[in-house]
Amino acid sequence: MRKPILGLLAALLSGTALAVGVTQGSRDLGYVLNTSVWASRPTCNAAASGNLLRVTDIGQSGVGVLMICNGTYWKLTSSVTLFADNTLATAPNLNTSVQILKNYSIPAGLIRAGTHLIVRAIYGKDGTTDTTTVKGYIGTVGNGTDPGYLSSATMTTTNIEQATETWFQINGATSMRLVSDIQAISGFTGSVRTIAPPQTYTGMSDLDANPLIISLGTQMSGSTNHGTVISAIVQLVP
Repeated sequence: MRKPILGLLAALLSGTALAVGVTQGSRDLGYVLNTSVWASRPTCNAAASGNLLRVTDIGQSGVGVLMICNGTYWKLTSSVTLFADNTLATAPNLNTSVQILKNYSIPAGLIRAGTHLIVRAIYGKDGTTDTTTVKGYIGTVGNGTDPGYLSSATMTTTNIEQATETWFQINGATSMRLVSDIQAISGFTGSVRTIAPPQTYTGMSDLDANPLIISLGTQMSGSTNHGTVISAIVQLVP
């Protein structure tokens, strides 16, 4: 089935287009536009180079994200929000251990060299006694054994909440670099920052075959208050 570009896009957004040849007037442009969930995506190889893919289970619900085959792998054509989470998570235990409150898993094969990963989060606590150390880990395990990218004892007795924004540059399937770390603290009076850019993380399991997991948590200085993760957004920028 062949359609002009506008008709093709309309069919694509309605979910009816699958493996459609793209034409312009009477000229066949030689590209194929597929619709699929990420786990069932068609193979990207030299023969499929230039083909387009609408992935329906990544990005905005009902829209998805558009990707292009570069002859080796599917590459994002635009920025995409993977997770937008505004559900409050509170540490269940009153102790001084690191407690992971949020995990976000990015599907295997989606993270590619040259891509930038952005993690934004707001942390808080429920009282005024203990100092909170906000924690961030990134890797393929999903807990505190993954490399830590954020560890800041910034929420003292007078602080209320802390917002963080961290940018990573993906170097390859087993390496990424922390390139930017921004922190804004309500009632800020000072910080102790044990991790700061530039920082390169290597040796993680192959991201072509394993999901990349972002873990957010808190650690308290005492056993009086609970740490919280108030909200988080995870995005990819090609």
